[in-house]
Amino acid sequence: MTTPRPLLPKNRLFLLHILLLLIMNTTAQEQQQQEQQDKVLLDIHIPLTKSQSCAARQARASNLYLRNHDGAYHQEIDFPKLHTPHATLYQTQFYKSDLPEIKSTVENIAAEFLGSYSTSRNCEGIELELTHKISSGNYAMLDIAPNPCLRKLSDVIVQSLLPYVVFPAEIPEWVHHIKNAKQRARKMELVQLYGSPNVLDEFQPHVTVGYNEVDPSGQRTVFLGMDTHGSDDCAGVFDTVAIGFVGIGGSVLHGPLYEAKLTPSSSSSADADPDADADPGVVEVK
Repeated sequence: MTTPRPLLPKNRLFLLHILLLLIMNTTAQEQQQQEQQDKVLLDIHIPLTKSQSCAARQARASNLYLRNHDGAYHQEIDFPKLHTPHATLYQTQFYKSDLPEIKSTVENIAAEFLGSYSTSRNCEGIELELTHKISSGNYAMLDIAPNPCLRKLSDVIVQSLLPYVVFPAEIPEWVHHIKNAKQRARKMELVQLYGSPNVLDEFQPHVTVGYNEVDPSGQRTVFLGMDTHGSDDCAGVFDTVAIGFVGIGGSVLHGPLYEAKLTPSSSSSADADPDADADPGVVEVK
């Protein structure tokens, strides 16, 4: 019977090298998992949930129409049960550990914004005026007219929250399908710099009322064929900024993480809709 030969020093060094590599790989994987668990996709927005303005009623009515007339196609947005109608100011990925600082930053902006900027622009709140319907890819949206106060509020939030954004940020799939090469390149650049394609000069405010991955063409037909009637001026003035978790199609899930008033509401009773409990119908959006 032969005695096993002891490992040579060279073999021992090789095994030690392999062991160190395994330890380093395991540590790197654990760190990557921990970093991934610390990330959260948030939407800083103006919620339309508590308003009875024309804009808020139109958003809810449009989603109701899509859900009631979808037939066999699959409407993913559900304002009554799951999602919050809103106008996004900034949507990107943040670190969960920075949530206290993010909330504090939004609170400070809400407290100071109207006094430092909006007063000079005669803005007592943030007006959202719906202009026309947009069907693009999987999305059904109501466009919001350009508004200097809304744009400035978005800019301030973007610049203030930038230190808490996760980088590198992933470019949304829909950006790759933009036909205008200059606009596509600019949105990709904004994702690299700010974590979102819809900020600063590419800020395009809207209210998403429908999202369909299964049959977007069916949604388009229903949405663009939706009968409208009522007011020529569908708008509303809003005074709340909120932070929420993001759901399917960039939606905002019910239950905000945080809400802050831009200014104390002094006209809520005057703006109350006496028919708030009635069928919202569909208000005209030109």
